[in-house]
Amino acid sequence: MASIWPRRRGGGDSGRGLAAVSRTAWSLIASASIPLPAHAQEEEGPSIISFRVSPVKVVPGDIMTATAELESSGGIVSAAVDWGGIDSTALTLISGDASRGVWQATWLVHDTEIRDYLAVLSVVDAAGRTAEATATWSDPPETGWVSPDGFSDPGNQWSNEALSYDGNTTTYAANTYGSAGWGQFIYLTLGSPIYSNRIRVNADYLDAHILAVDVDVFRDGAWVDVFEGGNEAEWNCRWAEVAFDGGDVTQARFRWNYRVSGWNYWLYEFQFYRAGTAVVAPTAETQSAEWVQDTAATLRGLIVNDGGAPNEYRFQYGPTAAYGSVTAWTGGLASGDTFSEFATGLSANTTYHFLAQSRNSAGEASGSDMTFRTRSPATGWISPSAFSDPDSRWTDELAATDQNPLTYARSYHNSGDPQWSSYIHYSIGSIVSEKIRFDARGGSQVNAVDVDVFRDGAWVDVYQGSFVGLQYVELEFSEGSVTEARIRFQAANSSEGFFFQLYEFQFLKSSESTGEACLDLGAIMIDDYLAEMPVDPSSGTPEITQYAIRKSGQSKIEVYACVAELDRDIQSTR
Repeated sequence: MASIWPRRRGGGDSGRGLAAVSRTAWSLIASASIPLPAHAQEEEGPSIISFRVSPVKVVPGDIMTATAELESSGGIVSAAVDWGGIDSTALTLISGDASRGVWQATWLVHDTEIRDYLAVLSVVDAAGRTAEATATWSDPPETGWVSPDGFSDPGNQWSNEALSYDGNTTTYAANTYGSAGWGQFIYLTLGSPIYSNRIRVNADYLDAHILAVDVDVFRDGAWVDVFEGGNEAEWNCRWAEVAFDGGDVTQARFRWNYRVSGWNYWLYEFQFYRAGTAVVAPTAETQSAEWVQDTAATLRGLIVNDGGAPNEYRFQYGPTAAYGSVTAWTGGLASGDTFSEFATGLSANTTYHFLAQSRNSAGEASGSDMTFRTRSPATGWISPSAFSDPDSRWTDELAATDQNPLTYARSYHNSGDPQWSSYIHYSIGSIVSEKIRFDARGGSQVNAVDVDVFRDGAWVDVYQGSFVGLQYVELEFSEGSVTEARIRFQAANSSEGFFFQLYEFQFLKSSESTGEACLDLGAIMIDDYLAEMPVDPSSGTPEITQYAIRKSGQSKIEVYACVAELDRDIQSTR
């Protein structure tokens, strides 16, 4: 690809040929990278792309982390967070650079009381310009989900009992009954009574093996049967909530009724809800969007106060404050819980409005309107825009596209299933690509991966073999037009039950498909850089140069000719 060269008047470069470049959707026959003159430089202050604190429910002695993604053309020189007027902590750069990077700070919680707090982020760039953002956190309110702090196993039929309340839904207590009929209870205890009116359970439940679950609570000094029944669609490996008349609760017990013998089932997590004596409308907060891409973004919110009952949540979003798009109501969250949804199908280079909403039986709450701007289409690593699950064996499929390293798509491998999981497919429209990457669970239970791409109209085998889990694995293939990829995993042992977990899947976009734009560049280019605007020899005029332009990094613009004119010179004078 030849450059647009400044020419001496009367000089000669007539032998310079211009060749078409086939990697883009139209031919590029010339390019120039030219620094913008001073009057065209951006003068915007620092931009806080995202800001969050975690965890948002803490007690003295906990460690909180503040994380911010910051950007400034002049460079960020300082960032600090005020922890609700208690302390102020400076953030340090942990990735990227001063122009655009991720900054972080940690803080040891102290001197708090039971109430909500506001963390205030203050940013200064090299030109002295400032920006602020806030995030809500709290010493735990009186309502919310509470994990047990002890257990008993009088039937001696359970193992790893404490893993059923460790806050991790990938670890579990196992029931080792192995016969048909009712297994023995596991008892889950609280150190002191709480007023409660519901529990929630995350456990295995397959209709082929299980007839029912049985849950009782010890309320106001007596055992009360709160639930017996269940089905696979509502109970298997997901949170299932059970409501009951409120009272002082100190413990609960859980067991399965097995339809057939030969199976051991797992209890991942059990929690009590500490309820208020009266339910009022909740309070919600909209938080900064994260992982903003050209056509997608992660919307975030916070349940500031659940009002005394678990909250459902949703988002409204759109190109104006009238929104126009809405996510479905979902969840059973408590005060201090954060929530998010991955919005896809957005337009590039567009400002979007969004707000978070929550509701309980007493009313509905909305956070404030916030905005984000989608990025320009770019080369590099990009996330899929859609998925398909042909065998309906995967759940949370979009979690592998949200650029959040803590979320994942998952597929349950039951004991006796084939070693290979079902494929999950991810699509990207149509891009020029030569590489994909993924981040997935590996280790002793998952020993191989199989990845194919749909390139130039046909499926191509990219890789099948072992991999290192919980880090990005990059796989190369011959470059071509790619629209889709599929991935599956192999269980090391077909007799073991566990979840395949896919944290992220991305394509490497090798080049852009750019549309032409006919613009008057004279105000920027003439005098500072050129004496007159160059035009295409055949089709150009001073008013219509037939060039497309875009801005690149370091305040430069790139100029492309829209139509290849081989063996023709484009002359510019200075």
